[in-house]
Amino acid sequence: LAINQAKSNYNTLRNHRSTYNAQAVKLMAEYGVYCGMTLDVVDASKKKDKDLCIKVVSVSGFSLGKVDESLKNDKDVVLASFKNHGGALSSASSALRDDKEVVLAAVKSFGGALKSASDRLKNDKDVVFAAVTKEGSSIEFASPALKNDIEIAKQAVQKATIIEYALRHISKDM
Repeated sequence: LAINQAKSNYNTLRNHRSTYNAQAVKLMAEYGVYCGMTLDVVDASKKKDKDLCIKVVSVSGFSLGKVDESLKNDKDVVLASFKNHGGALSSASSALRDDKEVVLAAVKSFGGALKSASDRLKNDKDVVFAAVTKEGSSIEFASPALKNDIEIAKQAVQKATIIEYALRHISKDM
């Protein structure tokens, strides 16, 4: 029932907030149905349920922004969000945005996640290299020193597309 309602109409799900419990949300997460939205319809106590939140963020990484603050500092929850999109790093705690293992996982999923990394890790060659390997244009978020590192620059150029370059540089002259 919960899956069919979620598929058919998000507003129906929101309007029946009181009838949905963690079991229904977990079921929807298992089937990948509107999982990011499901955290909108549960009460605050469910947003502290680690198992539930891992299932939801695994399917909808940006749902990390909707979990309880305590879980934004939970490595398991944050890492699970990168299965869907490394950009979820922006919702992680500042402590985890300064954790090399966490940031490496994020930039390997989405190079642009480097933007949300701590300044210390924006100056870490391993982290920046991983980011530009995934997405060349992420070099813009690296520290000034690493932007000028020849190995990083070569990797970024290899991965960057001509369209990215044109959008960032040529269009300014038009």
